[in-house]
Parts: sequence; C-alpha cells; structure tokens
Amino acid sequence: MKSKEFNKFLENELKNEPVNLKLQDLRTFNLTDEDLSSFNLVKTNMNAVKAKNADFSDSNLEKVNLSRADLRGANFNGSQIINTNFRFANLKKAKFSNSKIESSNMRRLRIWGSTFKNAILENISFLKSDMDGVNFENVDASGCSFHYTKLREANFKNSDLKECSFFKANLRRCNFEGADLRGTNIEKADLLGATYNSKTKLPISAKSAKRLGMIAA
Repeated sequence: MKSKEFNKFLENELKNEPVNLKLQDLRTFNLTDEDLSSFNLVKTNMNAVKAKNADFSDSNLEKVNLSRADLRGANFNGSQIINTNFRFANLKKAKFSNSKIESSNMRRLRIWGSTFKNAILENISFLKSDMDGVNFENVDASGCSFHYTKLREANFKNSDLKECSFFKANLRRCNFEGADLRGTNIEKADLLGATYNSKTKLPISAKSAKRLGMIAA
C-alpha cells in the first residue's frame, strides 16, 4: 500500500514518463510497506533507504544502490537483480524466491532467516555475511563464494553448489541432503552436525565427512 506522499510523487513522475516510469532517486522517501512490485528501478539510488516489508517482487533492480538499506522482510521474489549493491544492508527475513541475482554485491549482509528458494545466483560473494537459517533449497549457486559466512542451520537441500567456496564458513547443522558439492572448497569450514544423504554429492569421502562431524541422514 502506497503512502499519500509516495502516491503524489508517482503521479508527478507518470506525467513525465507515462510509458516507462524510471525512478532515479528514492533516498528521501520512507518506503516501509510500500508496493514497488513490477517496477523498472534500473539505476535507482536507494542508499540507506528505509524499506522494511517493501514489495519489490517481479521488479527490475539492475544497478540499483541499496547499500546500508533497511530491507527487513522485503519481498524480492521473481525480481531481476543484476549488478545491484546490497553491501551492509539489513535483509533479515527478506524473500528472494525465484529471483535471478547476478554479479551483485551481497557482502557483509545481515540476512538471517531469509529465503532464496529456487533462485539463480551467478558470480555472487556473500563474504562475511550473517546468514543463519537462510533457505537455499533448490538454488543454482554454482561458483558462488561464502567465505567467512555464518550459515548455521541453513537449508541447501537439492541445491547446485558445484565449485562454491565455503572457506572458514560456519556450516553447523546445515542441510545438504541432495545437494551437489562437487569441486566445492570446504577448507576450515565448521561442518559439525551438517546432514547429507545418499543423493548428496560430497567433495570428500563419507569417512572424511564423518570425521568433520557431518551426519548421514
């Protein structure tokens, strides 16, 4: 639901660009609970914007600046997120299901409890992000980096994690059942209590997995 202030702003913008509305700077608006679904937000500056529970679903967020933004509970389901800057953003319980995220800055995020179910991730680094309890079920994240991330109890069930790096990541009690981890770097990762099953393709032997504290489901 749009606020009166934001509605007025949109009406003025639509007069100038009635066919293809492009919003260049939304930093001064409080976008909490705003509906921005199916918007063209290419190159929009939303640095440090307040957008808790905002709806960005099915939007084009290419080259958008969302650094340091408050995006707790925001909905990005089905969105195109390419070369987008989320650095230092708060994305607690945000939704990215069925979205495509490519070459975007996802470093140092507070993103625990969020979901990326069925998303496509290309060339993404989550360096030093807090991602406890994140749902990555059925995600294509091959080649992505999770260096130094906190991923306790994250769900990677049936995900493509080939050639990923989990160097020094905290993967305690993660679910890797059915996941493909071939060629994945798990050097110095904490895997205590992480589960896998007969369909999981591990980068190490079952014996080594047991030695690291992993559990065969």
